[in-house]
Amino acid sequence: MKKINLIFFVFAICTNLFTQNIWLNELHYDNISTDLINSELIITPSTLQFLTYEDCNEGKVFIIENVTNEAVIIDDITTEAQFPGASVEISTKLEYPFTLAAGASQAVQVIVWLTTREIVEGTIYIKTAAQVYEVILSYNDELNSDVEDNEINSAAVNLSNYPNPFNPITSINFSIEENTNVEISVYNAKGQKVKTLVSEKFAAGKHSVTWNGGDDNGNSVSSGIYFYKMVTAKYSAMKKMILMK
Repeated sequence: MKKINLIFFVFAICTNLFTQNIWLNELHYDNISTDLINSELIITPSTLQFLTYEDCNEGKVFIIENVTNEAVIIDDITTEAQFPGASVEISTKLEYPFTLAAGASQAVQVIVWLTTREIVEGTIYIKTAAQVYEVILSYNDELNSDVEDNEINSAAVNLSNYPNPFNPITSINFSIEENTNVEISVYNAKGQKVKTLVSEKFAAGKHSVTWNGGDDNGNSVSSGIYFYKMVTAKYSAMKKMILMK
């Protein structure tokens, strides 16, 4: 009789442990997003917070990780076609479509250039054949006042272009007070660099460079809104121009 009771007691304990294990596994599974389970990629962080002007200027980074055993093709990384209040530069140089090897990861830097006082939230889209992933761009409303820094910088170097709108050639004019290195580049509304116009040392004084509506590969770009950014040792400024064909 004691032997039978002992067998029953052991059976009850094993049954209870098995039941708890099933419950714990189900609980663990329920806490995992089905989107994450079915995802090819994990994006971290999912939100980039631009709380200071330095955050915007220096940029923030998110990581794309391939969690599958196969290569994943990333078709494109974009922002909205129009991004009110800011120009978003995806500064990581990738040629799309981009192949991310199994188990590999890729860092993507995002720089925000404030161009108006209308600061809004935005989204970056990472597109594959199977899914579109999102990274939310979040701003501190107090950055509205910091837009003056860009306006002051533009005024300090007399940055402007003429004509604007233009087709297909425009001159970008600037002046500097001392000999310094100057880089001027053109970006599209997605924040992708289109053309490096100049990157060299200039003497103090007034200067002008020309953009003919072409990219770094010699191809003509389409009509739309573009941004030209000037960077020196002391100043950085960006302004908008419109190519109309």
